[in-house]
Amino acid sequence: MIYYYKRNQIDIVKYDTCITKSINTRVYANSWYLDIVADNWDVLVLNDYEAVMPLPWRS
Repeated sequence: MIYYYKRNQIDIVKYDTCITKSINTRVYANSWYLDIVADNWDVLVLNDYEAVMPLPWRS
């Protein structure tokens, strides 16, 4: 199942681990990078952080 989490609900350790283990990882998906460059961001999570998709947004 795919879950939608707001930034303050994300398990950052699991999120960053998923990004690091990805075969096509990019710096732009790291939580520390998103915290710096995105005003707001949330994430779509597959099951228990098997896959993640960050969703930067502006109000």
